[in-house]
Amino acid sequence: MRDIQMDRIRDAEPIAETTRRSHSVTMAGLLLLTQALGLLAYGPILTTLFGQSEASAPAFELLSVGRSFSLSHGVGTSILFMPLSLPALLAGIGLLRLRPSAWTLAMLTQGLSLTMALVIYSRDKPIYIYPLMIYSIVAVLYLNYNDVQVAFRPKPRSHSRRDARRGGAR
Repeated sequence: MRDIQMDRIRDAEPIAETTRRSHSVTMAGLLLLTQALGLLAYGPILTTLFGQSEASAPAFELLSVGRSFSLSHGVGTSILFMPLSLPALLAGIGLLRLRPSAWTLAMLTQGLSLTMALVIYSRDKPIYIYPLMIYSIVAVLYLNYNDVQVAFRPKPRSHSRRDARRGGAR
């Protein structure tokens, strides 16, 4: 019996570096954190860039800045992207901390972002939607990189646990 256990210890593969994340996982996490900041700032940035005077369009009070901006050029629709910053932030932090559900949350965030962008694009075709779509596509491609997927795949169970549940050695 002792020989069987020693053989298993010798034949066992080295422990994978689960506590260290690869460079590609770090980059994917940083991409998601950058996207979270961008989505949060998308509405205020567009109101600053495309806003008109208060006399020519209805005004929108931005509480954090305390100034009035207009809702011209689809700025109101850009504010719809601000709630997506929370799942992007959680996914980015999860990727950096190697949380098991982070990859799924990151892909869900990219899917929602691209869906909203395509709906807005099909309706208005605004120019500000192109950078968001390109960034989301790059994030999806990076999340599907093999090193990133391998880091978040379920780990195979060890043979000793399987044998113990079956009632002994083979």
